[in-house]
Amino acid sequence: NTAGNAKAAVMIRESLAANATHALVDVEPSAGIELLWRTNTGGSTYATAVSGQTAPNWVRLTRVNNAFTAYWSPDGNAWNQIGTATNLFMATGAYIGLAVCAHNNSALNTSVLDNVSVLPPVTGLTAATAGGQVGLNWNASPGLNYNVKRATVSGGPYTTIATAISNPGYTD
Repeated sequence: NTAGNAKAAVMIRESLAANATHALVDVEPSAGIELLWRTNTGGSTYATAVSGQTAPNWVRLTRVNNAFTAYWSPDGNAWNQIGTATNLFMATGAYIGLAVCAHNNSALNTSVLDNVSVLPPVTGLTAATAGGQVGLNWNASPGLNYNVKRATVSGGPYTTIATAISNPGYTD
């Protein structure tokens, strides 16, 4: 806790330049959780904050084409979206990483980030209904297992209904 706005974050950025287009979601020791983004190289940085939630917490940042969406969770199971999806026109070959910031030039930020993963997108997802069931199929990525989650409303909350599926399909 080097400062109230010290950060531990997950980030996606177009380049390693200091002024690059980026999106990040961070947890702060006393100021909350926030989504920060820059829409173009050298442009202003914008923020959407979740107050009342401080470290420790889980964060997630997803990218689907040019839509970046941030989430937070107190337990890694029930996820809450931060604001709305943000459209950033960023190169496909972007950088993904972890970031920390002390917000204090006389101290170093030491943060613990765990359970970190970078997953390829699910492609070829199809769904078909018959007889009160929903059949899902997708293109599998080698070596990955999948979890299937269900929600009764768009955007969740989601309930995990199957875990560690190695085949590219599931019927609910």
